[in-house]
Amino acid sequence: MNKVWGSNTLWVESKPGLQDFHPIELEYGQLLRFNGNECTHFTKSNVTDHTRVSFDFRAIPMSLYKDCYEGKIGDYDCEFFHHSMHA
Repeated sequence: MNKVWGSNTLWVESKPGLQDFHPIELEYGQLLRFNGNECTHFTKSNVTDHTRVSFDFRAIPMSLYKDCYEGKIGDYDCEFFHHSMHA
């Protein structure tokens, strides 16, 4: 979507528990996939002139899903998309 660097990007540790945080710097058209459920990550106040944009996708097989939070993530309702791999 956008070029990201410095304060307008995500800061992530390289392995769970290391706390060796570094900014994820990406060029236009690149994307990041990482184990955000295990690696601590955060953002800083964006002091650049560029807007930060992020999309968060979480996917699990429906057979492993457990509704422990009454269909919500925080205050937001979850949406489920069912897609069959079989024609």
